[in-house]
Amino acid sequence: MSTPSVLAIVDAATAEWAHWGKATWNCITGAKSSGFHVDDETAYARYVIDTYLPLHFRPPIRWPSPADISNDDYYWSAVCVSYIMRKAGFAPADFPIGQAHSTYVTWAIKNRKSGTPAAYWGYRVDDALATPEVGDIIAYARGRNMTRAKALTYYDRTGGYESHADIVVAKRPGEIDVIGGNVRDSVTKKTLRIDASGRIADPHHHWFAVMRRRDLAAGATALISPTDWRQAAVKITCGFEVNGDPYEGVSGDFDGMGVSCGALQWNIGSNSLQPMVKAVGKPAVLAAMPTLGAAFWTACNGSVSAGLTTVRGWQSGSKLNATAKAELKALMGSAGMRAEQDKRIDEVADRAQAAMDRWVADGGTSSKRLFCWFFDLVTQNGGMKTLTRAKVLAFIAAAGPANADDVVCDFLAGQAGTGHAKDARANGALWRGVTGEKLELLVMSYLRSDLSASAWRLPVMNRKGAIAIGKGHVNGGLWDFSALGL
Repeated sequence: MSTPSVLAIVDAATAEWAHWGKATWNCITGAKSSGFHVDDETAYARYVIDTYLPLHFRPPIRWPSPADISNDDYYWSAVCVSYIMRKAGFAPADFPIGQAHSTYVTWAIKNRKSGTPAAYWGYRVDDALATPEVGDIIAYARGRNMTRAKALTYYDRTGGYESHADIVVAKRPGEIDVIGGNVRDSVTKKTLRIDASGRIADPHHHWFAVMRRRDLAAGATALISPTDWRQAAVKITCGFEVNGDPYEGVSGDFDGMGVSCGALQWNIGSNSLQPMVKAVGKPAVLAAMPTLGAAFWTACNGSVSAGLTTVRGWQSGSKLNATAKAELKALMGSAGMRAEQDKRIDEVADRAQAAMDRWVADGGTSSKRLFCWFFDLVTQNGGMKTLTRAKVLAFIAAAGPANADDVVCDFLAGQAGTGHAKDARANGALWRGVTGEKLELLVMSYLRSDLSASAWRLPVMNRKGAIAIGKGHVNGGLWDFSALGL
């Protein structure tokens, strides 16, 4: 797969825009330009037929006439985008063309859902990663009686549907510029508002999808995390947290979070469990929790402090009573809640992928080991804080490649106490003599753990180090990830 550069896409889109006279529409201020060419002009209707349509039509299919174009009896926006992407350099196997935007939008969404390596992945517009950048493509739904809620359902549709898509050609604080065909009967550049998180905040259209490019800032194609990478990451991170079926994992208030549930231990204290409970709905909660369901539903719809008070009332110390544990387990194992967990696991995996891509852009190499490391980091710790690859390499250079592992392992060997300290001492003896990627990730684990609160430094070090090396002592047990390819 050869992915054209962002510049090639922008140049191709801008060339078409210039050919049509540079029409603009600022959707923030409402300002619209004049004096550009439109498809009511015979020469430009003819241009659509002669330039865009040969990609899609072959005899004996009847081609639209200039009158069809001018009278809006044929919508040419999708063939325009298809032409731009071909002109930018995409091969047919790398970007599907179509007379409907749904052809390539559904393709990109399918890529993202399946983890398929491809030039674009499609994200639902309210996804945390649906932050359009230059070279991305954004789509909104069309049709009678369209609403935002209805538009969002288009993300999961697999057949054809009415929609429109534009190519992002510029981004500034609070706004983006996009170019699309058959907008104001021309090829038009629109300016759209984006919010503080970088997501589309334009009220004029019912946006539902953002097709994100899957390449690095440096221009090299990013390696998409294959499905088995994600499966391995889930097994490792969930295994650290719960025994048995990770989706049904339930634990009490050992960490001050009230109750922690599911594969990634979403909890009341951080307000990460409540949205999932609300998503499955009250009937599902009551069905799975006949005794405590009503109280749990109320707990998840009130304040965090009130929710903590409710679930702590079901515990002795940090141990849940039998009824609470059984009913929470039933809820988390229900079909609806498993689906909610899958959605959030995908979001974590996407953030891990993005973090890995940034690391690779700084000179690292994509791998299953690196992806699993970042998946656990995103799940447990959030992010890298101030740690960079340059700092990791500087540490190794200062200690010497032959001695950097000893610096880390000497630190671990010197830990006094039981629990996590005991694991650390065992790891200090286990992790010496590593080189290459394992050494870099071991040092990365050491430096990142130093940025954690002191109470959590050893748990972070033990977990991340075990992933870095492929085996290690965590939470009182010896883990070996060789069967997972680490």
